[in-house]
Amino acid sequence: VASGANMSVFINLHNVGYAPLYNARTAYIVLKNGAHTYEFPLSANPCSWMPDGALATVNENITLDGVEAGTYNLYLWLPDQAASIKSNPAYSIRFANTDVWQSATGYNNLNHQVTVTGSAPVTYTITYNKGANGAGDAIAKHGQSLEAIST
Repeated sequence: VASGANMSVFINLHNVGYAPLYNARTAYIVLKNGAHTYEFPLSANPCSWMPDGALATVNENITLDGVEAGTYNLYLWLPDQAASIKSNPAYSIRFANTDVWQSATGYNNLNHQVTVTGSAPVTYTITYNKGANGAGDAIAKHGQSLEAIST
């Protein structure tokens, strides 16, 4: 995925507990590697993820604005809404799955990686003008001249 481009997020969740969430929370997709962490809020409502194994689906697009190139681990984070304790992992929702909880951050590891490339691709329109002598000039968008091309 290119930095600045949209990334599709599709997650199926089963709440196999005994109760739904009662306090409002924002769910976040988190991209994290050794150097950078990016948190993207989702519009999905975690309070609608009902118990007894009912399937809840998150299907959204997030825009990777400002994300540095690199490979990132993906996490789902459900922190408390209160600003004073939002960053305290003790108040984040912890999934019961084995080996997903990140105790230092409160993130739930989705066990998936995404590679972000430098930037969204730019499309250039190339016009090639062939001269009588067989050489030609390719003119790129914005009037930038490319080196002469011979055939």
